[in-house]
Amino acid sequence: RILLADGSVVIEVVEILSETELKGRVLNDKELGERKNCNLPGVKVDIPVLTEKDIDDLQNFCVKFKMDYVAASFVQTGEDVQFIRRILDEAGGQDVEIISKIENEAGLAHIDDIIKYSDGIMVARGDLGMEIPSEKVALAQKMIITKCNIAGKFVITATQMLESMVKNPLPTRAEMTDIANAVLDGTDCVMLSGETANGSFPDTAVATMASIARNAELVINYDASFSYMADFTAKPLGSIEAVATCVGRAVLDCKAALVVVVTRAGDSSRLLSKYRPSVPVMVVTWNRRVARHAAGRFAQYPVLLEEGNPFSAEAAEAAGSSSPPAEDMSRRLVDSGGAVDQAIYRGKALGLFESQYASHPVVVMVEDPWGRASLSFTYTNC
Repeated sequence: RILLADGSVVIEVVEILSETELKGRVLNDKELGERKNCNLPGVKVDIPVLTEKDIDDLQNFCVKFKMDYVAASFVQTGEDVQFIRRILDEAGGQDVEIISKIENEAGLAHIDDIIKYSDGIMVARGDLGMEIPSEKVALAQKMIITKCNIAGKFVITATQMLESMVKNPLPTRAEMTDIANAVLDGTDCVMLSGETANGSFPDTAVATMASIARNAELVINYDASFSYMADFTAKPLGSIEAVATCVGRAVLDCKAALVVVVTRAGDSSRLLSKYRPSVPVMVVTWNRRVARHAAGRFAQYPVLLEEGNPFSAEAAEAAGSSSPPAEDMSRRLVDSGGAVDQAIYRGKALGLFESQYASHPVVVMVEDPWGRASLSFTYTNC
């Protein structure tokens, strides 16, 4: 069988005429738009993950214009991701993050390797639902999300989440539940496609999805989520992740109002999001790329500071040390021009916590360029 437009049109193959031609019988009536996808369920398509045009687009458009992400379709193995990484790196695209779209059986079979080499994963349910039995799609989604959570990689759930809103101003009850369940499963992002690309109510669809996601987060059992991540993460931990787990535990035990993470490369904030903190995480950084990437990570809100990074190599050199002692980190934080205070004020301005939390602590995590992290506390009424 050949499936077109997410299965809207089904063609039964009657006869193979040549290597490039076949005869088929269309089994149903359906209006078909332009440039729709095509699936061959159960067939491993022997095509490269990147065509020559794809390679040219990556190197001469994606890298040239400093894209944050590239989403790769029909990734089937970890080698596919490594190949894309090499193509990007050869053109100077080391900062471009790779999102691997899981859309077929081969991708599911090699999901651990794909997650290992990817920066993020997309559960692309449109094509995936054509390539595997319908009753397996929900199980595949939950499995992929759980594996990404444990690996500390962000995960996007996509396709037909509010499909009825392409033409209607209100979603179906099943769609409302679908979004909420994805959030409860542990997805970092939920994505719209046709609803905003060619729908009649694009702004309403975005507002509806955001509202459902916010309300779903109110019933997450954050204590259980933290314990699950801690229990299933392989040991020993790196030093930054060890501090991130302490921050996650402190948030729960102290009923913190907010977390402030001061980071240069984004490793500490990424690992903290893995442990699903129950409060917003203000990511203070001097790195525009890290600030932009915060939008795709659980609980993160960027605070971009333009100048005065006390953890830069230049600051270390000026202080006369290429790797200052650990106790110097607190002084450098004080020298940062009130970075933590700015983050707290930013959180207040965004309405991320109310005045009744003034007596609750703020957990502060600081990561320096030498791979060290520290934990401290302050308060919201600073």
